[in-house]
Amino acid sequence: MIIFIEVEIAGRELLSKILLSRALINKNNLVIISNRNNIHNLINKNKIKNSILITKDINPRHDLIKFYKYLKSNGFVIISQDEEGGYLPNDYSIFTSMRHGKGEVLYIIDYFLCWGKRDYNFLKRKFKSISYKFINFGSPKLDAMKKNYKVNKNLLIKNKIKKKFILLSYNFTPFYYKPLTKGILDESTRLNKDFRKFAKKMFYSYGESAKLLYDFTELADYLEKNQNKYQVVIRPHPNFNSEIFRKIVKNYNKNIIICSEGNLIEYIKNCSVLIQNSCSSAVDAVISKKQVISYKTKNKEFMHSPYINSLGIKCESNLEVLKIINSNKIKNKFNILNKRFNLENSLIKINNLIKNLQIENDKNKINVKFNRLSFKFVFKKIIFKFFPKKEGADYADHKYKDFNYKNIKRIVAQVNASKFNGLKNKIKFKIKSKNILVINKL
Repeated sequence: MIIFIEVEIAGRELLSKILLSRALINKNNLVIISNRNNIHNLINKNKIKNSILITKDINPRHDLIKFYKYLKSNGFVIISQDEEGGYLPNDYSIFTSMRHGKGEVLYIIDYFLCWGKRDYNFLKRKFKSISYKFINFGSPKLDAMKKNYKVNKNLLIKNKIKKKFILLSYNFTPFYYKPLTKGILDESTRLNKDFRKFAKKMFYSYGESAKLLYDFTELADYLEKNQNKYQVVIRPHPNFNSEIFRKIVKNYNKNIIICSEGNLIEYIKNCSVLIQNSCSSAVDAVISKKQVISYKTKNKEFMHSPYINSLGIKCESNLEVLKIINSNKIKNKFNILNKRFNLENSLIKINNLIKNLQIENDKNKINVKFNRLSFKFVFKKIIFKFFPKKEGADYADHKYKDFNYKNIKRIVAQVNASKFNGLKNKIKFKIKSKNILVINKL
C-alpha cells in the first residue's frame, strides 16, 4: 500500500513527517513525502487507487474538494492534520473559520487528527454528525521534542556554534519570501466576502511584527556584547529571507549567528535558553525543559498569543532578559501545555489507525521519476544560472530548500536512532525527482 504525506515547508515539517513515516512503514507499505502538487501529479499520472493520503490542512478550495472527491471514488483513505494547529489564538473559532471554512472538506475526508482536547472538543461539538472523524491525536512534532528523540550536533558544528547558546526564534513577517501584497491577495481571494472580518488583523499584525523584529535584533546585539557564557543564535522562520537578513545583521554585530538550515527542533534541543514572542517554538522548548523567555509581550494587540507567551518568563527590557538568563530560572508549564496539547505518543496511535483500516488490496505501480530532468526543469536551471531571479520572485521554491540529501540523511539517522513504543521497523530513503522522498523499510 502507498501512503502519501504532504509537506508544505520542508524546514518546518520534514523531520516530523519522516518520524511519522517510521510509524507507518512495514514490508507492505511504501511512504512518499512531497509537496501537494507533486503528490497530485503522481496519483493522477500513475492512476493510483486504494491508498492513503495524509494532508497538511483542510483548506476548502474548490480544486481540492474536487480532487478529494476523486480520491474517495478510487478507494483512498484521506487523513488530515492542520500544520498550523490553531493553538496560538485564544479563540479557536476564529482560526477554524479562516482555515476550515464551513467544514466542506471534513465531510469528505475520513479522519482529522487534533493536536489536543481543545480543538478535539470544539470540532466534535461543531460537527456533531461527523464527530467520529475527530481523533485526539497529538503530533509527531511534539513526540520529537521528548527525550526519546535524540539530535546530534552536526548543525551546530557547521554553523560554528562551539559552546552553550541563547536561541532567538524569529517568526516575524517583514522578511518573509512571500511579499505582504501577495499574502494579503491570497487571503482575500480565499476568504472572499469574509476577508473584511480578518483584514485589520492581517495589516496591523504586520506592523507589530516589524517592531518586534527590530526589538529582537537589538536584544541579540545586547546579549552578545554583555555576557560571555553563551553564543547568540538567531533561528529565522523557514519562510524568512535569511540571506538578506544576514547581511543586515552583520552591520549590527558580526558575532551573532543566523542558522537557517535544518529543523528548529534540532536547535531547541541543543540550546540553553529560548527567547520568543507568540511563537510555537515555546511549546517545543517547554517539552524539552529549556528556559523560555517571552520578550516584549506588552501592548501587542494583533501579533500576540497570550497562551504561548504564558509558557515563558515575561521580560520587557534587555537588562531583564539578561538577569533571567543568569538566574537559570525555569518555570514548569506542563499543566498549561496539557490544556491544548495531547502529549501522549501519537506514533502508536497512527500505527494502530493504519493497521485497522480496511483498504482493498490493489497492485499499484508508481513511476516517481516523471519530472527528474524535464526540458523545462533543465532550461530553468541554465537560465537562472546566468540571469538570477530577483529576491522573493519565487517564494514557493524556498519552502523546499531543506529537501536535500545531506539534510534528509541526517534526519533519517536521528529518526532511526529514536526509541518510541510502537516503532519497530527502521527506514531507508531515496530522493526521486524534485522534492519527492520515498521511504521504505530498512
